[in-house]
Amino acid sequence: MINTIEFQVKEVKPLNKCYFIVDRETLQIRESNICNCAIYQLLKTIYASTQDNIEQADPYATFHPLLKRIINEIDYNMGTASSFEIQFNNQSTIEVKVYLTSENFIILLKDNTKHVQVFDIIEENNQRLTILTEISKEIMQFNEPKKILDSLFERLSSLLDVDFYFNYILDSSNNQIKLMNYHGISKEIAESIEILQFGEAVCGTVAKTQKKIIAEHVDKSDDPKVQLIKGWNIKAYICHPLFAHGKLIGTLSFGSSKRSTFSTDEVELICDICKQVATSLERVFLIANLKETNKALVATNQQLLIEKERADKANKAKTNFLLLMSHELRTPLNSIIGYNELLLTTPNSYLSNNQIKQLEKMLRASNQLKNMINDMLDFVRYDNVSLTFNLRKVDINALIEDCILDAAFFAKSKRVSVDFEVLMNNTDLYIYSDLKRLKQVVTNLLTNAIKYNKDNGNVRISTNVKESILTIEFHDTGKGIEEKELEDIFKPFYRSPSNNPTVEGSGIGLSLSKQIIHELGGSLTVSSKVNVGSTFKITLPLNLY
Repeated sequence: MINTIEFQVKEVKPLNKCYFIVDRETLQIRESNICNCAIYQLLKTIYASTQDNIEQADPYATFHPLLKRIINEIDYNMGTASSFEIQFNNQSTIEVKVYLTSENFIILLKDNTKHVQVFDIIEENNQRLTILTEISKEIMQFNEPKKILDSLFERLSSLLDVDFYFNYILDSSNNQIKLMNYHGISKEIAESIEILQFGEAVCGTVAKTQKKIIAEHVDKSDDPKVQLIKGWNIKAYICHPLFAHGKLIGTLSFGSSKRSTFSTDEVELICDICKQVATSLERVFLIANLKETNKALVATNQQLLIEKERADKANKAKTNFLLLMSHELRTPLNSIIGYNELLLTTPNSYLSNNQIKQLEKMLRASNQLKNMINDMLDFVRYDNVSLTFNLRKVDINALIEDCILDAAFFAKSKRVSVDFEVLMNNTDLYIYSDLKRLKQVVTNLLTNAIKYNKDNGNVRISTNVKESILTIEFHDTGKGIEEKELEDIFKPFYRSPSNNPTVEGSGIGLSLSKQIIHELGGSLTVSSKVNVGSTFKITLPLNLY
C-alpha cells in the first residue's frame, strides 16, 4: 500500500507541489522531492534561522520544524487523511494533506499563496461592494442633500476614521464654489469659507482642475493649498470632484484628525462613493427643481383661475349690460320706426316735401341704429352660445343685388358708386347656407366699403367659383388700412385710430362677420394698400346637395 502511494506521488511532481514520506516513530524523512519543488526556496527562507543548529549533512534538516508543526496539527480521528493550511508571516499559505499508514506519514504540500491572495482580493471586493450597496440604499432614502451626506458621513466616520466632510456646489457663472453641507467645524468657520474661488485651497483647486487631491501628513505639510485645513488639526484629507453626465456639479471631501494617510483601497472606496453621491445629488437637485417648477405652475394656475373667475364675472356683467341696454333701446326705437313708417305711408298726408325728406332720413338712421343693436345682440349671443343656422339653398347673385338695393340710398348720400360683376353664363349661382346670416355679412362688408370710401369713390363686388369654392370680393377705393392693423380690425370693438371719429360704428361688425363665416365653414380675409383701397374676401364651400 505504501509503495503504491509512493509511486503515485513520485509520478506527479508539479512545481508548486511536493511530498514527504516520514517514519511515524522516528519522524525521519524517508523520501521527498522538495528539493525539486518551488516550495523549497520558500521554506528554506522561512526556516533559515534554524540551520545553525542542524547538521548540514542532512538535506532535510531545514524542514524538521515544519514537519513537527504539521504532525502536531494531524487529526487522528479523520481516519486515513487529514487536511489543513499553514500560514507564514501572513504572506504565504501552504495547503497540507496527510495520509496515515501503519508505518508512515505521507505528507503532500501545495503552495496556495496565490490562490489565497486571489480569494482575499475577491473577499475585499465583496466587502467593498456590500459597503457601497448599503451606502447607496441609505442615501437613496433621502431627498435632501444634507440628510444624504450626513448619513454617508456617519457610515464612513467609523469605517475610515474620518471626522470632517465638506460638500461644495458649483457656481459656474462666477467661477466659484459654495459650501452647501459640512461637518466637523463651527458655524462661524463655515461662514468664513462659504465661498471659494476656483484654485483656492484644496476644494477650489479640485473644482478648477476637476481632479481629486489626496493630502497626507497635512500637519507636516508646507503646501499652501492645505494651510486652511491644517489649522483644523486635519492630518489626512481627500477631495473628489462630483460629476453628473460628464459635467462638474461640485466637490466632496473627507478629513481625519486621527490618521495621516489613506490606503489605496480606502481611496478607491471613497472615489466610488463620491460617484454615487454625485448621482444622488443630481437626482435630488432635479426633484427640487421639479418641485419648484410645480410650485410655480400651481401658483400660476391659481392666479389664472382667479383671473378667469374675474374675467367670467366681468364678461357676464358685460353680457347682462349689453342685453339690458339693447332691450331698453329697441323698445323705444321700434316705436320711432313704427310711427315714422306710418307718417310716410299715410295717404293724403299734409306733409311737405321737406318734411318727408326729414322723415326718410330719420327712418334710415333708426334702421341703421336697429341693425347695430341687432349686431350687438348677435355678438353677445355668439360670445356665450354658438349661433344657430338655418341652412338652405341660397341664390348668391340675388342676395348681393338685394343688399346693393338696400344700401343704394346710403351709397348715394356718400357719393359712392357700387358695381356688381356677375359671372358670365352664371346668373344663377346657388350655395347651401344661411340666407339671413350671409346677408348680414354681405350687408356689413358693403356698408363698410361705402362708409370708409372717399368722395366719388367706387365699390366693386365680384364673385367666382373654383373647385366648388365660392369667392366673393369687395373692392373699395378708400384710404386703405395699415398693415399692422390688418389683424386688429377683426377684434371686437376695435376702432382704427386713423378713422374719422365722426364715422358711425360699434366695432363689432367685422368680428361678428368673421365668426359667422367661420361657423359656415369658410373664411374672411383682407388685403389693403394705404391710399389705394382695401379688398375683403369671403370664401365658402358651395355645399350643394
